[in-house]
Formats: sequence, structure tokens, C-alpha cells
Amino acid sequence: MTKAPIRPDEFYPTPHECYQNLPIDWSQFTNALEPCKGDGRIVDFLESKGLPTQWAELNLGIDYLTTDFKADLVLSNPPFTKALQFFDKSIREANTVIMLQRLNYLGSKARHEWWKNTPPLELLCYLSDQV
Repeated sequence: MTKAPIRPDEFYPTPHECYQNLPIDWSQFTNALEPCKGDGRIVDFLESKGLPTQWAELNLGIDYLTTDFKADLVLSNPPFTKALQFFDKSIREANTVIMLQRLNYLGSKARHEWWKNTPPLELLCYLSDQV
């Protein structure tokens, strides 16, 4: 198996279909947070759903991992190498956390203890057209 090199800033824009088609009633949330704003597409989506949205973006000088936030909902595609740190912090700061990750993220031996100690209340597997 060949691994593609990881970009130093881990910026990979999230395809729109990865969040636009989620079977979620967005009106149940009062506000949101996107800890990895990137190009702003998830922030724009959340705001289009009527959710005032806070954000962080390391490349814009706001480090999510060192900045305190509170939100009803976190929706993000965090950097893969720091995903667990983002999960842990988001779980402490939000009522609902949605992290967009590849399915194989669940299967790592290195994350087994974390999953055992932090089981999700719900897990949605969504097949996108993204390869």
C-alpha cells in the first residue's frame, strides 16, 4: 500500500457532498463551531442553515487547540494527525460533535483504547463519491 505524502498544513478542502447530504435537522442546533475553517466552505454551509458559526484556523492565527470555545454543534474535518486532540477538545466544548473522517479511522490499533473509553453515541457511515 502506498501512502501519499501529507501536506505540511494538512489542508484538504472537504468536498461539499460530505456534509451537505447528511440526514440532519440543522434547526435543532442554536449555534456552531468549525475548528478548522480552511477555505470557509463548512462555515458558509452552517451559516446558510441559520447557525451563527464561530471558527478557528491555525493559518489565520487562531489555534483551536489553545483557544476556548463553547458551541451547541461542532462540525469539522480535522487534520488527520491531530484528530484525537480535536475530538477530545470538541467533546468537552460542544453538545454535539460531528467529525468527518475516513471509515478506516475506526480500525486503528493505536486508537483502540480511545474508542473504548470514548464510545460515540451515534456513528453515521456515509458513502461519498469522493475517492
